[in-house]
Amino acid sequence: MTRRAGFNLTILGAVAFAMVIAVALDPIVVGIARRVDVREGDLYRLARIAGYLPSWIAVAVCLVLIDRRQRIPAWWDRGAMVVLSVLATGAGAEVIKLIVRRERPENAMAEGLMYAFRSFADHPLSSSGIGFPSSHAAVAFGGAFMVARVAPAVWPVVVLWAIGCAVTRVLSGAHYLSDTVGAAVVGYACSTLLWSMHRRHAARAGVPGQI
Repeated sequence: MTRRAGFNLTILGAVAFAMVIAVALDPIVVGIARRVDVREGDLYRLARIAGYLPSWIAVAVCLVLIDRRQRIPAWWDRGAMVVLSVLATGAGAEVIKLIVRRERPENAMAEGLMYAFRSFADHPLSSSGIGFPSSHAAVAFGGAFMVARVAPAVWPVVVLWAIGCAVTRVLSGAHYLSDTVGAAVVGYACSTLLWSMHRRHAARAGVPGQI
């Protein structure tokens, strides 16, 4: 087995383990979320908007302006990669929703179930009311993981911001814990794939720049 194959197996194992733990904790976390009185103060809103596309567009614009000011040849690279990662992750989350079709906690609870899955015959192309994975958390993690690559010095800030967004989605009762863990996996996968593709293209083209 090559080192790369071993690394990939390790990642897959970690993902599977994280999902199993998240699913096991879902009943406990849902119970806590139903008892918590969420007050949507400034800190809550700050965390919540990490799942909002324009928030990452603003981050991308800042990166573009910084790199343009520093006269970096490929000054658009970092900002473009952040936007692409967010868009790809958000789209990927929506596609997975239409395949998995697990509904939000409130819908399942209304039927007296822990989980409820929507029939493929019921609005097959609509993700409304479907919770896995959380689109907002996916956008947050897709942006955070890409920023962590193009601006490594700030990774703790952006990753914590994304985690904060995931917490708000769970506390609001809109998602299970496993919805947000799934979103983090989608965000990591999409950002990693885009980063790998970009690096290979830049290497072949001999593009000068920061990444």
